[in-house]
Order: sequence, then C-alpha cells, then structure tokens
Amino acid sequence: MPRAGDASLSRRRDIARRLSPYVLRASTEAARSLTGPDSAGLYLGYYSYNGIEQAFEAYGVYEALDRLGFDRIQLQLHTADPFEHRLMLYDQEVKPERLLHEIVVRRRQLYFDRSDSVDSRFDGQHFGLLGIEWMCLQNPRQSFSELRPALPGQQYPGLGLGQLVLDLLQLTAERLVLDGIITIPAWFHNAVFYHTRFRYLSLSTEARLQALYRQLVRPLGLHRVAWAIEQQQVCENGQSFEWFHEDMILPLAPALKAGLIGAATRRVIRRTRENFVFTLRDPAEA
Repeated sequence: MPRAGDASLSRRRDIARRLSPYVLRASTEAARSLTGPDSAGLYLGYYSYNGIEQAFEAYGVYEALDRLGFDRIQLQLHTADPFEHRLMLYDQEVKPERLLHEIVVRRRQLYFDRSDSVDSRFDGQHFGLLGIEWMCLQNPRQSFSELRPALPGQQYPGLGLGQLVLDLLQLTAERLVLDGIITIPAWFHNAVFYHTRFRYLSLSTEARLQALYRQLVRPLGLHRVAWAIEQQQVCENGQSFEWFHEDMILPLAPALKAGLIGAATRRVIRRTRENFVFTLRDPAEA
C-alpha cells in the first residue's frame, strides 16, 4: 500500500510550534463578516476565521493554490451547528461551481466496553477523535482526460494537495490534544488515499483492504479496480464483493497506535489477509 513521507509533516510541525494559540484564536469584526450566514463561534471550538487565514498562509496552502492558478481564494466557515463544522475554499467567488475544497468535521468519542471490545485490543478505553464526515478536493477548471480519467464519485479532477490537507488535519488533532482522526471512506480509492496514514479499526476489514490492493490494484491499477468495484465486477472468495463502509483511524495516542499499527496487529493482519481471494468477474458472466 502507498505510504506518506514524514518530511513534510515534520516541517509543518515546526511551523505549528511557531503559531501561537493567540494568533489562531484571535478574531476581528471584518473577519466575522466573512464566515458565512450559518456561522457562530470558533471552528472546532478553537480556530477563528483570522486564525485559519494565518495558518493557511504559514503552511503554504495559499501558495500551493496560487501555483495552480488560484490567486483569489475565498474562505468560508459554517460553525453554527454545535456538532458539525464546515470549511470551504472557493475560486474567486462563493459559488458551487467554483468550489475547490470542502471539509465537514466534528469531534467524536469512541468507547470500548470490556464486554463488547474490538478483539480485546482496547478493553475499557475511550478516545477523543477528530471526525471527517466529508471531504472534497477538486479543480473545477480542469477536465478529465484519457491520461487522467475520473474515479467513482469525482465531478472534477483533484488538486494534488491531498497529503498537505492530511498534514493539516493531523496537526489540528495534535493541537486539540485528540487521540486520532476517524473517517469512513465512501469509495475504495478514498480508502487507498487514506491508507498512507489510516488503518481500519476492524482487523478483518484491514486485512481485506490489503489483500484487495495486493491482488488486484498492483497488477491492474487503481482506476480499473475502483470502477470494477463500483460496477460490481469484483468477487471475494467467489462471491460478489460489495464495498465496506467502516471506520478508518489515524492513530495518535499510544494505545491506538499499538492496537492499529503495532507489531502484534501487523502479524494478525498478515495471517488474516491470506483468507481472502479477490478476482475480477468474467464479463461474459455479467
């Protein structure tokens, strides 16, 4: 499976240390007027509109977008909902067809009862997590092509800034002293993207993803397999395969790291993935 490098995160973590809480929480009347009609309070209870602008400048978000030709970015925040907060970046104007980035986040609590734990890895523990409910990164000025075909669920090609966004999400979770980040990938290619840092909470599901990637993506390519899953052309152990919608976690707390990416867990997953055989259905059977 693809892996993310640590160099960019380490560099941005140094920047994070120089961004004081005062800078990130400070607000102005002018900034409050730009947060959108559905906004009230701080983003995730911590960041002001002004603070996010300062952070995006410091981390190079606006510079990266400028290199792609987007030099007039409009930031919008919706924080009126006490549970879900929404952040959006637009090209020049706040219009749906100019949306570049949207993310919906919430704080989540994950509890493991001793009587109902995930194979005893997290007996009686609970974790505070940053939940990604929805995320979109797209370039509405670009079109798909033979060299850059669409993946399921895509309206426009991506921006190529996925790892930068994951860096910022991880730094946000660290600043808020959370135990990790949690999401449910909607499509297979989303799970492959997240797998640079995330792991499925379920050992069986993690093993299935790894087996699927090894057996089909490596020889056939991500695009072909992603569409084969979407069109129900993939079989798992001889049966029709349906994509799984389950929790995937980027672990930050030591207990989560041990349970999700520790040596014992990796050994179990290596053994378990041998139980799964993925094949493409013969088109003649369709």
